[in-house]
Amino acid sequence: MKLNQKAVKVLEKLLEANYVKERVVSSITVDQMLALRGVSVSDIAMINDLQKRIKEREVLSFDGLISEKETPKKSDNTGDSDESEFDMPD
Repeated sequence: MKLNQKAVKVLEKLLEANYVKERVVSSITVDQMLALRGVSVSDIAMINDLQKRIKEREVLSFDGLISEKETPKKSDNTGDSDESEFDMPD
């Protein structure tokens, strides 16, 4: 699986700003996005897409990370849990 390095950089910016929980990322405002270090218009678009995916419970299919050609097929067992947020490991 090939990762989109631009998306990885956007995620790094979010983590550096201490946005590590899904519910927090999904509620970031445009003003907060603009306050991120070195943010660009394309970064804001990716964050917006990530917010949509979080709300749809499809974070792993976030287009910025996996290209359409490499997206694995969905199985009947999605592995969804009742956990609505996660912390990134230290």
